[in-house]
Formats: sequence, C-alpha cells, structure tokens
Amino acid sequence: MVPTDFSPHTAKAFNYAIQIAYKTNATLTILHDYHVPVIHQLAPNARLLALLEAIEPIASDHFIADINRIHSPEILENVRFNYLYNKDLTIETIVNLTEKGVYDLLIVTAKERNALRRLFFNSVVTNLIKKVKKCAILAVPENAKYANIRQIAYCTKLQPLKETFAYLKETANTFCAAIHFVHVFKSSKGLQEKINHFNQKAQKTLLNIPHQLHLIKDDDQEDAILDFLHQNNHQTDLISFVERTEKEGLSRFFINSIATKMASEAPVPVLIFQTKNKTDI
Repeated sequence: MVPTDFSPHTAKAFNYAIQIAYKTNATLTILHDYHVPVIHQLAPNARLLALLEAIEPIASDHFIADINRIHSPEILENVRFNYLYNKDLTIETIVNLTEKGVYDLLIVTAKERNALRRLFFNSVVTNLIKKVKKCAILAVPENAKYANIRQIAYCTKLQPLKETFAYLKETANTFCAAIHFVHVFKSSKGLQEKINHFNQKAQKTLLNIPHQLHLIKDDDQEDAILDFLHQNNHQTDLISFVERTEKEGLSRFFINSIATKMASEAPVPVLIFQTKNKTDI
C-alpha cells in the first residue's frame, strides 16, 4: 500500500511501490483522498496507465512526468493495483488499514526534518514506525536518488536470527540483490567469536546470495551508519532494520530512534520489518 497525494514529493515513493509490485507480482493498493470516478468505470483488469491518465487533472506535472520517465509503458500496463479512496486520510486511517493484515508492505514518503521538527514535532513516518505492527514499512526519503534495488544493507548486532535471515534471503532473491551486513561496535572484546559464528550461519543460510560483513568501530551507531551510506551511496540502494515486536522499554525506543533518524536523513530508502523470533539458527 502506498498513500499518495500525487504531489512531487510522493513521486519517489510511488516509483518504488511500482518497482516492488512489478518484481514481486504483488497487488499495489494506492491510497489517497481524491475521488477519481473514472476508475470505478474501468474493467477489472484496469491498468496503471489508465489511472495516471485519470488523475492527470489533479496530479502535478512533475509527478506524472517522473513516473513515465522511470517506468516503461510495459511495466505500467502489467502492475496490478487497487484504488482506495478515503476522504479522511490520517495516520490512524493508515494504521487501521494495516491492522487488517491484508498488506505486506507500507511504502511512505519521509520528508527531511529540520532542527525545529526534530525538537518539537513527530513526523508522519515517526508515528507510523511506532504504530504500524502488522506489516513492514519502506520509508523513502524525499531527497533519495531513485534506483533499482541491487544492493541491500542490513544493520546487524551479529545475532543470526532465523526469521531475519529468511526475510533478507527472500528480499535478495526477489531483486537479485547482494546483502551488505553492517555491524557498528564500541569494543572488540569477544568480537571475533561473534563474527565467526555469524559468518558461518550466513554462509549456510544465504547460500549463493552475495553477501559481505562490514565492521565499523564507533561510539555513535546512528552517525556511523549514515557515514557508511554516504560513503557507499553508489553501492547501497536500500538499508534495512528489524524491530522485534516483543521488545519494550529502552530497547524498543532505541530501534525506533535509529529507524526514524535513518528515514529522515539516509540517502536511500529505509526498510523496517518486524520479527518475533528470538532463536538463533
């Protein structure tokens, strides 16, 4: 599901939604608060091109041009979509829709936050990260450069959880992508043993999927990850985090804090998925 108002700053998230729906053969639900009557008159096998033509009077020229520039007519013709109109489109509306368990992924635009917003206001994406629990979230920074997903970074504590590896394996196979594990550490005590264990499990589980472990010594995990992304901007198309739903208190706050900062400051889209599995492979 991708909420959009067809404005320029939502075009990038919309483009990623198209790419993901096309490559995964998923149905894309377009959620917005504009009523486009022509859609209800289309045949059941309506195509995305027909929608773009229908919304042209209310969409910005930039939005339409950006979609057509990135995606060929063949792709747009072959993306299955639902068109969901809701006149009261709020954060709670989106959360309630995800609670029904129909959607695997929510794709949203993350606006760049200035100092005032960071101090006094929660952004839409921040609230969605806190409240959406039934599906993964892809936050697309409005200033991110659009790219095909070929290189996926994943922030790890060197805990090779079954569910996490399974999710990453499925995602990498879908996009024919490589995985870059990023581990930020303060102390090297006992680190080598964890590295060996992690690499063994990764090799066993990921098999022929290209993967690499990057080790960064730094006291500030968030800044270290951002530095990695900026230094490797040409190599990383997506960064991913896991939020374990059984985590509470400071641990959960810490996950939300990192994910929120990445969503507003990272140069690439941020994927946040959830797992309940604690068991090592």
